[in-house]
Amino acid sequence: MITDKLKTAVIAVPLIILIVNWSSVSFFIAVLAVITLGLLEFYKLMEDRGYYAQKIAGVMCGLCLSLAIFIFERRVDVRITGVVLTVFLFLFFVLSLIRGDAYGGMVNVSMTLLGIFYVPWTISHSILLRDMRPYGRSFIYLLLFSIWSINMVMNWMRKKTTAEKRRAKTGVNPYARFAAATVAGVVIVLVWQKILGLEYFRMWAVNMEFLSVFHSIIIGLILGISSQVGCIINSLIKTNVDTKDSGKLFPGHGSMLDNICGFQFSIPLMYYYVRFIVI
Repeated sequence: MITDKLKTAVIAVPLIILIVNWSSVSFFIAVLAVITLGLLEFYKLMEDRGYYAQKIAGVMCGLCLSLAIFIFERRVDVRITGVVLTVFLFLFFVLSLIRGDAYGGMVNVSMTLLGIFYVPWTISHSILLRDMRPYGRSFIYLLLFSIWSINMVMNWMRKKTTAEKRRAKTGVNPYARFAAATVAGVVIVLVWQKILGLEYFRMWAVNMEFLSVFHSIIIGLILGISSQVGCIINSLIKTNVDTKDSGKLFPGHGSMLDNICGFQFSIPLMYYYVRFIVI
């Protein structure tokens, strides 16, 4: 029997590959959709906890931040993102004063900013990574397939380990989880580097010849650890608001935050490593 999780994956994976390969504009539009849905989910979770972020202004800031990165940062050395953040920070405080929220205003503004850095700022780095010519698409595919694979391996190991620990009546060792994620990250990135280096993937504009084994190992370490940190933070947020699910946007896969948590820190960390070390 085909599960909802498998059905969603069969539809989503080819669609994501098409979007990545189609054009920078289609990729940018997809990033905007991810940011909007993820940010709204985050603010909804904060509302459940009693924090009332400025949702409309926050989403506008996130979209403007991504737009600034798409238009300016990837082409010329203009730090327009700083301007966007400064203007919207001023706007958040003005809106708080207009509302007369003397007691909860600072906390709500803080939650609004946290959402912006947690979702739009981290995910928008994918725009920079994809546009890193001539290897941008190669990095995006390596990132996507590696994180998906790491998450599948870690989910399988977590279920198996949890069942064994319950039988033994002992807790799950978090250090063992990170150690496993580190090894899994390195092995998986090395495997995907070889797979994506095959002649077949040249029609996807993918080229892995420039990436050495050493850099692949470092990227594997980065993705293995950062993906698990992202998933743990997502779980902590849901624990703090006393909920198990932040949404059911994707059948069998949960909310948007559930699906991007492994990428939120992996994307910027991989981008900065590639930008300043590899290329």
